[in-house]
Amino acid sequence: MLQALGNAFQLTADERMHLVRLARLEQVQAVRRPYGPERLRPSVVALVEGVADQVAIILGRYFDRSAATGSATRCTA
Repeated sequence: MLQALGNAFQLTADERMHLVRLARLEQVQAVRRPYGPERLRPSVVALVEGVADQVAIILGRYFDRSAATGSATRCTA
């Protein structure tokens, strides 16, 4: 795949090596990213609690609900 990209973009040998290094770096970072539990900053929690009469929902990285106002909970139940 990388060779095909190198050919299509007519990359030099140095540019091809750089492309390969970037691809390896992306693979390593994808493997080394263990995600722990998400924590909301106290300021975000205070913001949500401060608009209790409004609908407010904070979604996590996996689109799970991290925080919500009471009215939001009633809307999404």
